[in-house]
Amino acid sequence: MVVDHYRRRRLASSLDAAAGIVDPDPTPEEVALERAERAATRALLTHLTPNQWRVVELRLAGLTGVEIAGALGMSHGAVKIHQFRAIRRLRTRLGIPVDLDGAGDEHEERRRS
Repeated sequence: MVVDHYRRRRLASSLDAAAGIVDPDPTPEEVALERAERAATRALLTHLTPNQWRVVELRLAGLTGVEIAGALGMSHGAVKIHQFRAIRRLRTRLGIPVDLDGAGDEHEERRRS
């Protein structure tokens, strides 16, 4: 029969060859860690004001300050202030030192350069 012919012709692969196959999907551990990180991020963002949350959300989505201002109907200066205060608040919640003017280490590095 035709089926028997093709069964006999089927190539058998060794288990060693299968060991080299990489599954592109994340492992269960990677999925669990990603979920935990997302939950921690969401919990952290709850400490922001609604405007700070929106600004951070849009910034993380890749929008510029000018684009965020247009989307939220506020001035670019207001967006900068909300973003600055959000970052300061998040740094404080994470236990990252904030210098006296509240800008943190990045600001200090830019001042030195």
